Amino acid sequence: MSLHDLNKKLENWVKKHGGFSEDDLKKGLVRFEIDTKKLRVITTDKPPDPKDEGGKSDKDKKEESDKDKKEESDKDKKEESDKDKKEESDKDKKEESDKDKEEVGGDDMGSGVVFKSTYTNKTDVPQEHTFIMNKQTEATLTSTLTKGFTTDGIVGIKVKVPDVVSNATSTFGTDVSIAEDDMSIVKHLLDWSSKTKVNVAPGETIVTELRISETKCKVQFNSTVAMKGRVIARVYRADRQNPKVMQSPLATILSDDETVSQRSDVCIDLDTGKVTWDMSGSLHFRFGVSQDCVVYALETDNPPVTK
Repeated sequence: MSLHDLNKKLENWVKKHGGFSEDDLKKGLVRFEIDTKKLRVITTDKPPDPKDEGGKSDKDKKEESDKDKKEESDKDKKEESDKDKKEESDKDKKEESDKDKEEVGGDDMGSGVVFKSTYTNKTDVPQEHTFIMNKQTEATLTSTLTKGFTTDGIVGIKVKVPDVVSNATSTFGTDVSIAEDDMSIVKHLLDWSSKTKVNVAPGETIVTELRISETKCKVQFNSTVAMKGRVIARVYRADRQNPKVMQSPLATILSDDETVSQRSDVCIDLDTGKVTWDMSGSLHFRFGVSQDCVVYALETDNPPVTK
């Protein structure tokens, strides 16, 4: 995994120039704080990098291309076989699509059922009930970072929510924060409510259910993060009243770290003080899209009570 801990890089800078030892830190004689509030961060989304698509190398793609050309030349000889393969592929795609459109709920209530009420009329007169329900379900976003850097929250990196998700729900907002860890899960609560009148005839049992349908969406993202500004560190010593203040441009700090400065996906411009870093990963959304109130009758052996 091609990831760097940016927070660790800044800590190493403080330890190198702070005038204290690791032993001082272990004994509690020194502590320090890192301030990145003066950093300006701009994230620019870009089209997926072809070499990263599906994790395929140029060699793999060339082999696939050659294979496709050969299959094309043999097309007349195996049309029937290709037809069978297409039908099988369509079937697999349909099964995958059906699998992604899952429903939520407890297993004991049936797939997709989040609330259930049963009304039994043992009288000899019709009854009317009101089915009122207020429930919450979770919408989750799992972000996975595969290339770039993590920040432990010291630098805010945001990625635009894809249109396919934002057009379906406003739950996740317009952008999502990433890069605090290589994988993170964010949960949001969705409110659902229903108010339905239920008529129950004498001797009849009526069941009312609220069902929530969920969908999944997984997308790959490729972004370039541009950072510019100064990093400030304050070193506190037990034997001194005032802290030692250190500050340096982020570009200067990272240029002094060969594990960063020699990377092909990182560009450090000391003249402008700008650092650009390519990042990529995936966003996996899961959220409710619709609710249905289902009313149906159950067979019962209980006759109505007669007067």
